[in-house]
Amino acid sequence: MRKLVVVAFLAIFFAGATSSRLLASTPPRSPSPGSLAVEKSISIAVSYTGKDTFADGTLLTCPQTAIHPNVMVPGDVDPAQLYSIVMIDRRASRSMFTLADQFTYVHYWIANIPGSKVDAGTILEEYMRPAPHDFMQHKYEFILYKQQGQINTPLADRFVKDWEAVASAYNLGSPVASLNHCVLFETREKRFNYC
Repeated sequence: MRKLVVVAFLAIFFAGATSSRLLASTPPRSPSPGSLAVEKSISIAVSYTGKDTFADGTLLTCPQTAIHPNVMVPGDVDPAQLYSIVMIDRRASRSMFTLADQFTYVHYWIANIPGSKVDAGTILEEYMRPAPHDFMQHKYEFILYKQQGQINTPLADRFVKDWEAVASAYNLGSPVASLNHCVLFETREKRFNYC
């Protein structure tokens, strides 16, 4: 029994180390199930440092994402159009003991952004930093939507079963840009890759 536990631990440890090396050399993946196609003329740029933005699919640590991100919308943006930027994790769970309750968790939502003026938007959901607590892969997506009108009502619960249904209920329309990062969860003993 003890050998089985040691073998399982080593498999998890080396799988995490190997996948972090692979992530660095792997081109960005196609959209995950549930992700939607986006327009290419508009983009999102995100920085946790205030200086450097990260590339799509970048591997970050929990401490690196602990501070509030600076989100920018460069590109051909209609200044008269209202936009929303949402940060979500599609593999969230309410419990650290079961995987049966998979949700999308809304980590951040800025609505009513006039054109590219993100600072002039309304924060519907304050930033909650990534905190993966299981051994599953977590990808944190920033998605830019065109709004159909003003949005003033925050979510009743940040855990949602069907994000696309919520986006539709808020009349967000199709995404116009997206960007994602993965998080490297660190303990004092070992580092585990969660993407």
